[in-house]
Amino acid sequence: MARRKSGLNPRHKKILTFLESYQLEKGYPPSIREICDYTEISSTSVVNYYLNQLAEMGYIERSSNVSRGINLIKKTKALLNSLAIKYSYVDVDLLTDDEEQSIEEELSQWTDQLAFPALILNNERIIVGYREQEIRKTLESMGA
Repeated sequence: MARRKSGLNPRHKKILTFLESYQLEKGYPPSIREICDYTEISSTSVVNYYLNQLAEMGYIERSSNVSRGINLIKKTKALLNSLAIKYSYVDVDLLTDDEEQSIEEELSQWTDQLAFPALILNNERIIVGYREQEIRKTLESMGA
């Protein structure tokens, strides 16, 4: 992979923003050509290069054998991946109504805030919402 500074540059951010908004609106990922059009990048190879970097950084997963094979990894997942923390998760967006209600009942034992992400750490503590500094600090205090 070519050299790059650590972190996201403006093009990475623009692509991620587009991936998220497109998937929310349409229910499936955009094509590489659609990403080109939105970001005003003329080359599909350049978009592919940025997508590979985003995958390498843990922001997306790619399936090379599937058309539109781009899956967003949410910020909390990306943070945990970057810290090499082992975790399990439930993708609430993909649950049936009954499954979602079951998750909500379980979370209500921890908090009265029904918001996502809800990160339960070692069955000891819950952090609701993406709060990077609090997540980092809590994991550090737990020796992770």
